[in-house]
Amino acid sequence: MTEENYNPDALRRGTILFGEEFTRKVLDELAEWDADFSRAFQNYVYDDLYDREVLDQRTRELLAVAACVCQNALPQLKTHALAAARVGATLREIQEVVMQMSVYVGMPYMLQAVRHVNSFRDQLEQIERER
Repeated sequence: MTEENYNPDALRRGTILFGEEFTRKVLDELAEWDADFSRAFQNYVYDDLYDREVLDQRTRELLAVAACVCQNALPQLKTHALAAARVGATLREIQEVVMQMSVYVGMPYMLQAVRHVNSFRDQLEQIERER
């Protein structure tokens, strides 16, 4: 995708949360699928919803972690857990959110999420140490 096809505000927010390389990859994949949808996604998700000031980014990402556990969306769980850590959530808070979801989705999804978070726990700990 050429530079003018990126919404600069969406790219900025995505870079803060997910890193520039990951953000560009997602937006490029969507553009290959459908360029109009990629622009709509950038404008709505990264430049609007993720940039609202009603919730702080830490809370917003912890909610995304919870939603990913509920939907058993493990690749997205990693993305949002790492983003939560980048914007100030602790490993303990991420773990607590995952455990809390056992009440809503049961033990199987919660246990899968625990195992998945453990597979990249070192990355979460590294982010926390660097803050």
